[in-house]
Amino acid sequence: MGRIALLSTTFLLLTLVWAGGAGCAESDSVIAVAPLDLMLTTSDLDSFSGLVISPEAMLVILPEPETGFLFARGTITPLGAEPRVKLWIVPGHVSEDAAAEAGIVILHTTQYSTVVEADWTSAHRLRLLGYAVVKARFRPIADLKQPHFGSEAVEEFLRQRPLTGARKRFIRSLSNSVDTLLIKNTIFDLSYDLDLVEYRTRYACRTDLNDDIAPYIIDRLTDYVTPHGGSVLIHDCLHDDSPCGAVPFRNIAGVLPGKRTSAHYLICAHYDATASREPVWNWMTDPAPGADDNASGTVAVLECARLLAGLDLDFGLTFVAFSGEELGLLGSDCYVDALSEEDSILGVINLDMVGYAGPGNRTEIIYDWRSQWLSDLIDEMADTLGIDTTFTFNLSGIPSSDHASFWTAGIPGVMLADRTGKFGIPEYPSYHMVSDTLGNLSMSQITDNV
Repeated sequence: MGRIALLSTTFLLLTLVWAGGAGCAESDSVIAVAPLDLMLTTSDLDSFSGLVISPEAMLVILPEPETGFLFARGTITPLGAEPRVKLWIVPGHVSEDAAAEAGIVILHTTQYSTVVEADWTSAHRLRLLGYAVVKARFRPIADLKQPHFGSEAVEEFLRQRPLTGARKRFIRSLSNSVDTLLIKNTIFDLSYDLDLVEYRTRYACRTDLNDDIAPYIIDRLTDYVTPHGGSVLIHDCLHDDSPCGAVPFRNIAGVLPGKRTSAHYLICAHYDATASREPVWNWMTDPAPGADDNASGTVAVLECARLLAGLDLDFGLTFVAFSGEELGLLGSDCYVDALSEEDSILGVINLDMVGYAGPGNRTEIIYDWRSQWLSDLIDEMADTLGIDTTFTFNLSGIPSSDHASFWTAGIPGVMLADRTGKFGIPEYPSYHMVSDTLGNLSMSQITDNV
């Protein structure tokens, strides 16, 4: 590895910051696919930028002239793309017909995801064909490998205050206070307009989202956190190349300080919706009720805020409703970009589609290599509560929801979600359809997730 160590020094200046948070380099650098274990265990490669795309593979930006021996050895495969092009990650496979219709170029496919090259318009066109499309955001490999203080803080806390029988009984008592009727009524409010007697749309480019839904969420979070010393923050963000033009993505955060530390957990969900898998769907006129995706997650966050706001907690809690998730994690991406070094996030719990019981009544926990400790804690809580749910851990690292925006910043996060099938696509029959309505959901499934 001596030659690679020399490369790290010689070509460090070639590894710059790519626009939008990705890594950029001079024209003699290339984007390649490398084994994940190689990139995470070899310190000589830490100065380069990478992005995990499967349990086995990472995209990496390398200087081309001096890495020919790696390519020739078959260890690393170049994709024939320069770092300045816009890359996107799509869970699963993209058909050739869809690629041609959207005008994108398929560069690489793994068992879990597809890497495509496209401008913003083409990527959005692919999204309207029913694919989940997320911008590739590279980070220095050294940052990706650096331990996060969250797991260490929790381990120390549990040593000081172990999960005793009394605490388990308190947790069970608290869980019994989940208000299933309130959950049902809130999902109804978010997905159906009783005044107009029609299903709503919560598509992020529609002004309805900011005018009608955002105030509803703001009022609820205000009622829950402000009596206990908390506050509600509103963050509007605009992306220069957003398909929504001047319509901002409105993130809403209810913040509760902890009594021992400013470090906090973030419990989140996106509140926008889409029906892009409909054969004919016009986002400007047609509904997108999104009862499961993701009114179910939004109401779960609100219910957590209601239950936890009055507790005297050592760590802080931040409850966030993100917009723009269905357009490529744009709201959470903007939120993460605005974080400062003082924002000490222990971990992120993201709830995205938690209302479809489906076969086996299974809830999945999606995590990356930095956040298994957090998924283990959630699994322990499920056992404590006696919830008859099987947790399936998924180490794919596929950036399929807002937790992935925090992964790119090195912050551990997990997603609780409905049962998924191949490539992590939800098995829910009404996924991204106009038929995603309240009548298809299981209130007990949402209650278990809360």
